[in-house]
Amino acid sequence: MKSAKLTEQINSYNLTDFQKRVLLATLTIKKGQVKTYKEIAEQIGYRNAYRAVGTALRENPLPIIIPCHRVIKSDGTLGKYSNGGTGKKEVLLAREGFKIPKEQKGKASRLALSASRHGPTQPHHPG
Repeated sequence: MKSAKLTEQINSYNLTDFQKRVLLATLTIKKGQVKTYKEIAEQIGYRNAYRAVGTALRENPLPIIIPCHRVIKSDGTLGKYSNGGTGKKEVLLAREGFKIPKEQKGKASRLALSASRHGPTQPHHPG
């Protein structure tokens, strides 16, 4: 979806300026990478508003298109995902090449942040 068209679509929803900024910042996260709620807050100029970022993402009207599943907690855990729970978030990240440790699956999984910020740990080949 083209950037201008997507911005227009975001503007068609009843969202606050803050929510729109969060969603647009989330769009900058490339497939195979993650950012933390805190990094998104800092990116949009609200350094300490990381919880508000999570709240804004919970209201994401376009999940998958706006990849809120790529936003995780600063401690490396996945955090919540309003479009299907943490399990769905795990699946989406795994499809993008993330290896979630077997013992962490189905829990508040902890990702290796250094690896996830530099792309997938293994190339992802759609099956």
